[in-house]
Amino acid sequence: MIIKAKIRLDYKDHQDAQVTFKALEPDNKGFIDGEIIDKSIIFRLKGESIASVRRTIDDLILSETIIEKIMVIR
Repeated sequence: MIIKAKIRLDYKDHQDAQVTFKALEPDNKGFIDGEIIDKSIIFRLKGESIASVRRTIDDLILSETIIEKIMVIR
C-alpha cells in the first residue's frame, strides 16, 4: 500500500517561503516533492507505511520549526 500526504506551509511573504524551501531542500531530496506557490510551500510525500510517512512529516515539521525560529532572530 502507498500512503500519500500533502502539507501546506503558509508564510507572510514569498521571500520567507523561498528561504525556508531552500533551507529544507538538502534534507528532503528524493523523499519529498515540493514547490512554492505565492506565499506558501506545498510538500507532497509518499511512503510504503503510515509510520514512515509520519516520521518524514515529523522530521519536516521539526526542521521547519527550527528555520522559523532562526528567521525570527534575523
